[in-house]
Amino acid sequence: MKPFLILLFFLMSMIGEIHSEESKLTAGSEKEKNSKASDSASVDDEDDLDKIFYQYYFFQKEPDLEDLQKERNQTLRTNLIKAMKDEVFIRDPANLQKAKEEIDKPDANIKFRQVSRYSIWMKKIKREIGYLIFTDYMYIIQFQQYIALILYEVDPKKHLMKPVGVELVIKKEKKGRSEE
Repeated sequence: MKPFLILLFFLMSMIGEIHSEESKLTAGSEKEKNSKASDSASVDDEDDLDKIFYQYYFFQKEPDLEDLQKERNQTLRTNLIKAMKDEVFIRDPANLQKAKEEIDKPDANIKFRQVSRYSIWMKKIKREIGYLIFTDYMYIIQFQQYIALILYEVDPKKHLMKPVGVELVIKKEKKGRSEE
């Protein structure tokens, strides 16, 4: 009796697989016919419908991504400049007022860049300054003779915040050798 039941079960499963493959083939041909008939009803993989839904649901409009990027860059710039000013206040108080006036100008030549802990230079810095704990959000900012490594725990593009670590270097002008 057991072999008969096993054989019956095997035959039923084979019939089910054949039937499911036939239905897939017919469904596929029906989809092709429907997609050819009306292109407006088709959905491409290129359309991120979940993203579009999110934007319309929460913003009731399509957000301007350029404005969002500008806002994030401004927040990052504000965070980095504030951290630099605080460090200049501690390390170079004699030139603080002059530096504040210069850095607050809209046309101030401020350079900043995010750096990776896997960079050759950052590995060397870590070796030399052992007490620094690298994070995922590390930036180097340069303004005139000041250059600083600023570390954040979370993304400084999103919120105004204080850094967890700052290392400031004040570049001194080299004095030429006097001829004797």
